[in-house]
Amino acid sequence: MSVVLNADGMDGRRDIPHVPDYTFNWQAFFIVLFSFILVYECIMVCYSVRIKNISLKEIMLE
Repeated sequence: MSVVLNADGMDGRRDIPHVPDYTFNWQAFFIVLFSFILVYECIMVCYSVRIKNISLKEIMLE
């Protein structure tokens, strides 16, 4: 990623009015990622158990 500097040496983000400075929250990112993986895996386990309990005969009749 390259940064284009203005004539005054600034990177251009600080001279735009009404644009707040921002930072990336890594802690929140990993909490959300872990939560998503946990919920996804729980759903997959539930569906896996549900599919295993269906008999082949019942599937073929549909």
